[in-house]
Amino acid sequence: MNVHVECLTPHGPGGVAVLSLRGPGTEEALRRVGVRGPLVDGRIRLVRLIGGGAQFGQPCESLAGLAGELLDEGLLCVRSAEEAELHVHGSPGLVDELLALWPTPGRGLNQGDGARPVRLEQRALNLLPEAPSEAGARTLLDQAGGALRAALQQLKDQPDPSLAATLAERGRLAGFLLRPTRVVLVGPANAGKSTLFNALVGTERVLASAVPGTTRDAVHEAAWLGPWPLELVDTAGERDPGQDRVEAEGQAQALRLRAGADWSLRLCAAGEEGPAPDLWTHGERPGAPEGALRTIDDPAGARRLVRAAFEERFRLPSDPWIAGMPVPFLDGLATDLRSFGEGRIGAAELVRRLGLWLAPSV
Repeated sequence: MNVHVECLTPHGPGGVAVLSLRGPGTEEALRRVGVRGPLVDGRIRLVRLIGGGAQFGQPCESLAGLAGELLDEGLLCVRSAEEAELHVHGSPGLVDELLALWPTPGRGLNQGDGARPVRLEQRALNLLPEAPSEAGARTLLDQAGGALRAALQQLKDQPDPSLAATLAERGRLAGFLLRPTRVVLVGPANAGKSTLFNALVGTERVLASAVPGTTRDAVHEAAWLGPWPLELVDTAGERDPGQDRVEAEGQAQALRLRAGADWSLRLCAAGEEGPAPDLWTHGERPGAPEGALRTIDDPAGARRLVRAAFEERFRLPSDPWIAGMPVPFLDGLATDLRSFGEGRIGAAELVRRLGLWLAPSV
């Protein structure tokens, strides 16, 4: 007897998780987690789910005689003798424990090892709860709806380097939507780093002062430049710390953070000497360069200028989400597509790899 088991709700913490069981082995699969009685169409009832002793090859003859432990109480909704839904509490650990008691969907009850395949659509749903931006969440929902699968199937049927390159580029952009970019603010003391940090975060997160050396320890905070999520870091200003060991350590910390930054955003106040920075600040000063930030009296304008510089640096569009657009949201898949688009693998190898991506994987 076979049964197909899958979780219908997104992976992650939630109030309720819904597990679907379909196939002629549905009733037997339920017996093995302590659910007794025939499946009656349309019936909804409270059930107790037992683990441990209720494993494969150990059908449960009676609830009282089970050696296993009580996993959960849930609602069993019977669609037919071969289709039912279990509504259980949405703890990821509980869901994984229950799914481990049944074989991979599509395999017989006694043929699996408890692993379950994950389709591209489910992978997108699994990532959805942790999407750090609205555009990223919308992108994942499109892929959960099958947008990516359709494009990959088209490419598998007719390998086209230009289509592969286009998809790979969308995958690169998706990385900026789904993972915050670490931006570290650096520059001389009194360059306006802390003032800009507060403007980008949207609150008075750090103390901003005209007194040099105010910022000593690095401060991390989440921020957004339009659709683009950031991990923003404010650091100690660059100057001679003298005998101040705490400020010296703060500057050493800033150097370490710069080395690991996606973008070390260098700021410099208008009128100060030195190499041209990424952005000038204190645009209110006489003779300030065109485009210098005026963060104090125009924070919204400062945010727009930083966003424009960010998008230019990373070659990003101002509106990254288009409804229904296929986007390779998995790094390995984007790499495979880029390899074909750039001629580093051939069409036959691409077709082979796409076959693996399109097939359910554990």
